[in-house]
Parts: sequence; structure tokens; C-alpha cells
Amino acid sequence: KIRADQRILLATLSSLDELFAAEVTGLFPSDYRTPFPNQVAWMNALLPWIAAREDLFLIVRVHPREFPNKRDGVKSEHARQLEAALRDLPANVAVNWPSDNLSLYDLAEVTAVCLNAWSTVGKEMTLLGIPTVIYSPDLVFYPEDLNFVGTTVTEYLAAIESALAAGWSVERSRLTYRWLALEDHFSRLDISDGFNRSEYAQESIAGRLLARARRAFNPCWREEADCRHRPARLKVASLIVDILLEGRNSVLDLRTAHDMGEVSAKDEEVGLQSELRRLAASLYDDFGYPGEPGSLKASLQNYLNN
Repeated sequence: KIRADQRILLATLSSLDELFAAEVTGLFPSDYRTPFPNQVAWMNALLPWIAAREDLFLIVRVHPREFPNKRDGVKSEHARQLEAALRDLPANVAVNWPSDNLSLYDLAEVTAVCLNAWSTVGKEMTLLGIPTVIYSPDLVFYPEDLNFVGTTVTEYLAAIESALAAGWSVERSRLTYRWLALEDHFSRLDISDGFNRSEYAQESIAGRLLARARRAFNPCWREEADCRHRPARLKVASLIVDILLEGRNSVLDLRTAHDMGEVSAKDEEVGLQSELRRLAASLYDDFGYPGEPGSLKASLQNYLNN
């Protein structure tokens, strides 16, 4: 029931288990800035605003882990609260429940603006060039300036308007890739010379049965095998020692500008195009055919074909 002239907002809710784990381990501050004490309050503030905006349509994506799944067979208390809060909705609001079996990337295709709580979805959507709005910058594990931010209700609604006006941008994707280079490459220690088991390898049925039998006799047999097979000295041993002995927070404290190197604007552009083409090939079987105007596919095509 979404009209062709309505722009779609996607609100991605977060699972409370992540917040709880971060709080008890001290990774989240206890006094973080937020205009909404919880996600139900967020929805209660957002829904009346959306109801008055006939030019917009809101899809609320409830986090799948709030509901029974392969890992946990129970419905969370928070899920019950959300079901009550999302019962009587305005005509221009719909809920994406886990039972719909929709991928986030199905929704990304038609999303004009993503409204994120504190999930890494905010980073993923930004990587695709989609403007994303957050309300509590203290809760996200990436730079807040990759997103639009509003820490009061008034600022938050204004940030949504700014994101709608800004629209899709490859520069947003570029900045996210720069952050990911820091997060996923320069801040990591490569210990692959001491660990050669692939988590992507498809194990045979016989292999899985054997592994299960081994775990029954010794739950740590795989870890013990890893330790037996590792080299006497890792290639990054000196870095690990320096981090520990000098009380460093991470390997980034030891990296220099020289270690990170320099890249020209032209080389970065080539790399960005290569990565976005790779993503497009994964997202679409028919990327050679024109996308619908305003879709993610059309935006990617407009950049990559020009």
C-alpha cells in the first residue's frame, strides 16, 4: 500500500541483548545522550510525526533476535512491548516482522532514509550510500559523523528532514570505506600464520559427526589442536609484546602514518568503483538492466556508469 509518490523511511530497531552486554562490560557509558529512554518511546515519538506526513511511508524493522530463532527459542519481553506499541498504526506505517522473511537488502533497495537505533545496520546502509539518522551517537561503534544526528526530539526530526534533502551519495560510501579500512585492516593484528582453520569451509557429514564425537569426549579438542599446530613465534609477536608491555589500547597506538601509506584520489576512486561493482554483482542478477528511478540499483548504476 505504498504510493509511488511516497518516500520510504526504514527504522531499524536494535536488540537489547547487545546493549545489555555492552553495559555490563563497560563498553557503553551509563549516562549516554538520548532523547528516547527506550525504543518504544522512540516509536511513540516517531509515529505521530509520520502520520502527519502523507509524502512519507515508514517501515519499522523489528530485530529478528527479539523473537524465537535457532539460538533462542523464546520471545523476548521487549518483543511483547513492541507488539503492543506497534498494534494500531497510521496508514503510512508498516512493520517488517521476522516472519516476513525479508532481507535488509530487499528493504535497502527502496529506502530513502534509514533511521537506526544503535545497530551496525547504520554503518551498512551508509556504506551503500543511503543517508542514515541516529539519535544516540554514544551508542554506535562507528564515527557519528558518518550519519545525521539529533540528540533532542526537535533536532532528531530536523535531522530526518536534512537526510531526505541530501539523498543518496557516493561520498557517504567513500567515507564509510575509509573508516572500514581503519577498523577492519589497520586496527587488526594478522595472526593467520598461527591459525589455518577456515570458518567458511563446508565440512562433510562424516566430518561433522566426528567433530561432535570429539567434543563429547573433550569440549576443547579443537582449541587444543590449534595451540599444538601454531608456530613457536607469530610474525606479529613483537607488536603484541609492545602493546602489552607499554599498556597500549590497541595496535593503532603503534601505527604511524608511514605504516598506513598514502593513496592518490585516482587510486581511491578506482578502489571504490571496484568494491561497489563487487557489491552490485552480489545484490543484483540483472545489474545491466536499468533500475527503478530512486532505487538503490539506479543510484549505483548512475555512479558506476558515469
